[in-house]
Formats: sequence, C-alpha cells, structure tokens
Amino acid sequence: MSRSRPCKIDQFTFLQKLTMRFCLYGFFAIGTVGVVLESIYWGVGYALFMALVPFVVLRCFCSHCPYPYRHGTCLGMPPAIVRLCRHKPCKPSVLETIAFVAVLVGAMAVPQYFLWQRTPLFIAYWALCLPTCIAFPFYFCLRCRYVNCPFHPEKLFGKA
Repeated sequence: MSRSRPCKIDQFTFLQKLTMRFCLYGFFAIGTVGVVLESIYWGVGYALFMALVPFVVLRCFCSHCPYPYRHGTCLGMPPAIVRLCRHKPCKPSVLETIAFVAVLVGAMAVPQYFLWQRTPLFIAYWALCLPTCIAFPFYFCLRCRYVNCPFHPEKLFGKA
C-alpha cells in the first residue's frame, strides 16, 4: 500500500525540538550580534524588536496551534510557556497571519545588511537559518496536524 501523504506527527522527539530550537534561537542571536557589532543604535532597536517577536508569535500563531495544548509538545518553545496564552482553536485571523509573517520576515531580513559585512557571522547565520527554513515546509508542515494553520500544505496547495 503506497500513500502519497507522510505520517502525521503527534509528538516531536527530543532531538527534533533541540535541533529546531538551537537553529532558530541561534540564528536570531547571531543576527542580533551582527547588527549590534555594526551599529549600536540599529542593534538596540533590533534587540528590542527581537524581544517582542516571541510575544507576537505566541499571540498570533502558537495560541492557535493544538500541539502544546493537546499533545504537550512544541518545536519552538517549551509547551508550558505557550500554554500561558489562552488556546484559541479557531484559525488565525488575517491580521494575526500578517503580523506573524511580518515579524518572522523582519527578524530574518534586517540582519542581512549587517551580516554581509562580517563573513563568519553571515555563514554561521545561514548555517542555522537554512536548515530551519527547509525543515519546516518540507518536513514538519507536511506532517502537521494543525489543519487551521494558514501555511498548512492542504491550504496552500489543495488536498493531495
């Protein structure tokens, strides 16, 4: 029996969580360091922006996801932190989706100018960012049970 859809994930393994969190927080930290080293003013502004990112992500994305609430697991943050937000089982609003995408794009785009001038940091940043950016759409999203996610493959590409 061949199936075109991969098996759905109920629990993320310790290694999956460790790898994704290390890569995610690692490239955020390297980006912040790169900006601070080039310009203290931009660095402080970017650091403040990065301090707000988890709150926006928690409010606009994580609070809708069933994994921390029903399955007790989360790739990005400890589930206990996510569960501090009230679970909203409905799909995210358009505004929440735009806010979520905007903060992630901003978090990844802003450091590029500053990192470009520091090759070792630029390479380290992308060594952590690329696996994260590839793993989500090509591995985790394909196996995700969060069908209300605006990025779920069935929402983006129709039913497989």
